Amino acid sequence: MAMTVHNNMEDVLLFLHIPKAAGTTLTSVLMRQYPPESIFEVYGLVPDRRIEELKTCSPERRRIVQCVIGHFYFGLDELFDRRCRYITMLRDPVERVISSYYHVLRTPDNWLYRDVAESGMTLDQYVKSEGSIAHEARNMQTRMMAGTAWDCILDEASLKTAKENLDKCAAVGVVERFDESLVLFKRRLGWTGLRYLKMRAGGRPRNSDISPSVLDAIRTHNELDIQLYQYAVQRLQMDIAGEGRGFVVDLMRLRTANRIYSVYSSLRRKLQPSRGRKACNL
Repeated sequence: MAMTVHNNMEDVLLFLHIPKAAGTTLTSVLMRQYPPESIFEVYGLVPDRRIEELKTCSPERRRIVQCVIGHFYFGLDELFDRRCRYITMLRDPVERVISSYYHVLRTPDNWLYRDVAESGMTLDQYVKSEGSIAHEARNMQTRMMAGTAWDCILDEASLKTAKENLDKCAAVGVVERFDESLVLFKRRLGWTGLRYLKMRAGGRPRNSDISPSVLDAIRTHNELDIQLYQYAVQRLQMDIAGEGRGFVVDLMRLRTANRIYSVYSSLRRKLQPSRGRKACNL
């Protein structure tokens, strides 16, 4: 049985954006679902400051908020006196960590750039580092979904909490099945206009070019994330199966529309080269 859509605009949608998990691409779709003034973003070098702004803003301002997007931990719903619905996207942990490392290397304003890029830190060292770097390179998805502070040790209890919180989400997607995840969000939340552009950022090697020992190190230091990711994949498969035959029709429509949109956007860029474009990085 497909889940009934409850598209009450009095609710607050919380998109828990895990870094390097297709969040920019998904946000481009999500931004079309709500009025601009109703969207509150939790980004920047110090996301906690934005959360403090949300905590201390007037009740009138908070009532305007219908959607919160950003790098926050599970638990933000406690700031609202309305029903909140979470969505999130998870990514294969090995892929996410590699993408995170090479993103830091090519982003001078990243908060880890000096520690990683300027020091010449290797991917192997990145994964095995302690302190603030470990926050990014080790079980980050579990930490964010469990709502566990960055300086606390993660364990099996943290994984259990993260799984329970995934079960509380209105829908959960995975990067490796992005289109299917997007259609699920549409059906669960009543979205329209699912077209998107996706562009992989360059500058990272293929996994086959990375030492097997380094890949093993990533897996070793992300064992909780691997289990959480597998749980999310199983959840997605079950949710899709419950949507019935109409899901496949919606998926085909999305892929057809997106091919047309991609061609149109490419032609438009060629005709208007001076305007440039923004890549939706994975």
